[in-house]
Parts: sequence; structure tokens; C-alpha cells
Amino acid sequence: MKLRIGLAAGFAAGVYVANLAHRRSQAQPQTAPPAAARRGVGQAALDAMAGKATAALTEGMKSLRDAMAAKLRPAQPADPPFTAPTHVAEVRPSAEGRAANASSN
Repeated sequence: MKLRIGLAAGFAAGVYVANLAHRRSQAQPQTAPPAAARRGVGQAALDAMAGKATAALTEGMKSLRDAMAAKLRPAQPADPPFTAPTHVAEVRPSAEGRAANASSN
């Protein structure tokens, strides 16, 4: 019985403390504007930065897409392997060649 009473009292105390913390956080002013707005950076400068970031992202995606397409492209078939001819025709000298060989001997 003592355990149940202790658990209930602990739970109630936790709910109470959490409620206090929530009220305090809601009472504080909202967070300050971003640092760029505090420094007085104009909307045009922010738009220029956003445009550059978008261009860089687009270029990176294009190069990535090209690299993946090259990697996934089917391989070009290589030249067929060299095979030696199975039949070689006998080379016979022509009549002129035989005459030249006979005269030189």
C-alpha cells in the first residue's frame, strides 16, 4: 500500500513541476529573429544566396545523374577474340616467280 501511495505522490509531483516549467516557457518572449535578419541583410541578398545554392544543387544532381547513367549503361561488346584460321591455303609461287628462282640457282 505504501508503494502505491508513493508512486501516486511522485507522479503528482512530476505533473505539477512539468506544468510549472511549461507555463514559464510560454511566458518568455518568442525566440529572436535569425542572425541574418538582425544584421540587416536585405531580402535581395537572401534571394541571391538561395539562387546560388539552388544552382549548385542542380549542377551537383546533374553530374550525379550522368555518373550513375554511365555506371549503369550496359557494357559495349568487345571485339570477338582472335581465332587462328583453321585452314591456311598453300601459297604457290607464280610462273614468273618460279622462273626467277630457277635462273638464280
